Amino acid sequence: MKLILIYGPPGVGKLTVATALAAATGFKLFHNQLTVNCVLSVFDFNSSPFVKLVDKIRLEIFKEALRQKIPGIIFTFVYGGSQDNKFIDNAEDIVERSGGVLLVRLYCEKDELERRVVLESRKAYGKLVDREILKNLQEKYNSQSEIPGRESLTIDNTQLTPDEVVEKICSHYDLRTV
Repeated sequence: MKLILIYGPPGVGKLTVATALAAATGFKLFHNQLTVNCVLSVFDFNSSPFVKLVDKIRLEIFKEALRQKIPGIIFTFVYGGSQDNKFIDNAEDIVERSGGVLLVRLYCEKDELERRVVLESRKAYGKLVDREILKNLQEKYNSQSEIPGRESLTIDNTQLTPDEVVEKICSHYDLRTV
């Protein structure tokens, strides 16, 4: 099983690209907001039980997908620095022998990111839609940064359509399209 981890700051277009990539590859889409909203219904954001359960649910889904021979999963998330490295290590351990983790980092220019983060379409998923909170998160976590010590395909999607980004991902990782 291939696990494609698409990461970048809130509003960069991870879910939009992931949706187009799922359509192009036939891989399953499992975006981060699904687990965030599930656990957030009971526990405060970033509390110890929140982090523990979000990671546990995600990793269990990866394990079961592997057992069920799902060919690929596309997962989106905001990389929050060293606190997320254990999750990435665990995800790599799960899929290492079956196809591995393919990292895709999306970023865009600041003005474009600020324009995108408040789009109405983000509200339907309970996503961050506040420019000031985005600014604070970027300062705290440097959410535009690359995951250290790992190779990522880095794409500036400021001027690219989702399909153009998908083309770059498929070409770089030699993914077959459906």
